Amino acid sequence: MNLRATPQTPTFRGWAVQQPRVRDLACRPYGRFLDYNGAVAYAPPERSDLAPLPGSMPEPFAIAIDGPAASGKTSVGRRTAELLGFRFLDTGWMYRAAAWAALRGRAALGDEDGLIALAEGLAFDFVLCGGEHRVLVDGADVTDRLKDRVVAGASSAIAAVSGVRRVLVARQRAIARQGPIVMVGRDIGTVVLADAPVKVYLTASVEVRAARRHREFRAAGNPVSYCQVVSDLMRRDKMDSERDDSPLRPAGGAIHVGTDGVSVDELAQKIAGVAARAGWKS
Repeated sequence: MNLRATPQTPTFRGWAVQQPRVRDLACRPYGRFLDYNGAVAYAPPERSDLAPLPGSMPEPFAIAIDGPAASGKTSVGRRTAELLGFRFLDTGWMYRAAAWAALRGRAALGDEDGLIALAEGLAFDFVLCGGEHRVLVDGADVTDRLKDRVVAGASSAIAAVSGVRRVLVARQRAIARQGPIVMVGRDIGTVVLADAPVKVYLTASVEVRAARRHREFRAAGNPVSYCQVVSDLMRRDKMDSERDDSPLRPAGGAIHVGTDGVSVDELAQKIAGVAARAGWKS
């Protein structure tokens, strides 16, 4: 699938915001993150003229889901959002997108200042196409490229740069202010949405996680052995849990949920039930 966005320019609270228009009529843009003069704005295309200013209304309901790589965050988070009618964001998309751009020569992985500048300049569009979430970076659909094993590995180095995290966390918080959301990542409940009423930490055995990731890589055309995937996951776990800035760990008060042998629907129903008990009313 090769989507491209052609811009329009409505006004959003005094900023000129380019809204994406997707040529495929089966696709619906549902959000864009942009940075203008140091201020981060998220403008839902269908309500760009009505987006509330920060602090002008109570914080919307949020579900924060964290966990290690391949623990099931994306599948479970997306299904939970569908059940509740929430928007969905996998923050890993943003770090992978930055890694993809860096690997294309826009910044060296060892150049922290260059990576920060890269993150500040990227425009992210998130498009829903026939039930599938697609990621556009600077107008180009990069979703399939983000599944590459090399990009996945480089994203750990990107995520370890504190300045990059500050840029992307600000954008993640901006979208959370715009309405109910399920957000998944590795520091959502601890940093990004530390006050979220529902926090979940997903776990799974290394064997199950490696089998999931191995299937994903093979489906994306990445020839890699199961043993190599196990090694990659263990290295990634070490990097994520030992980094100085926002290390991977369960948030205080998070509900721990094991995903081994449990269906995505069962897990999503459980989290939706937790949201109901936490005060969410559909």
